[in-house]
Amino acid sequence: MTRNAVRGAALVSLAVITLAFLGPFLWVLLSSVQPGAGLSATPTSAFSFRNFAEVLNWETVYLPIINSVVISGSTAVITVIVAGHADATHRRHGPVRTTRRRGECGGRRSRWG
Repeated sequence: MTRNAVRGAALVSLAVITLAFLGPFLWVLLSSVQPGAGLSATPTSAFSFRNFAEVLNWETVYLPIINSVVISGSTAVITVIVAGHADATHRRHGPVRTTRRRGECGGRRSRWG
């Protein structure tokens, strides 16, 4: 096969994959603005945002978002407090090396040995 034939086959396959992913997306978009919430999406001239108004309410959207913000915020604060306490109480014995040379056993001696 020539280079142009391979490139053409690649473009055709990419176009098929694009249509395969674009079809369901367009179906969801079309059915979301149709009046009445149904599984069938037939193109009509009727257009309504009533489905969004019924779904986007306090119990289904805003309360879970507030709950997630409170839980993730408190988790972050507790993590910072615990990490700060661990950092403040950790005893440092000089710079930390990530690699050791051959025959080196760690630098300073500990107070127990």
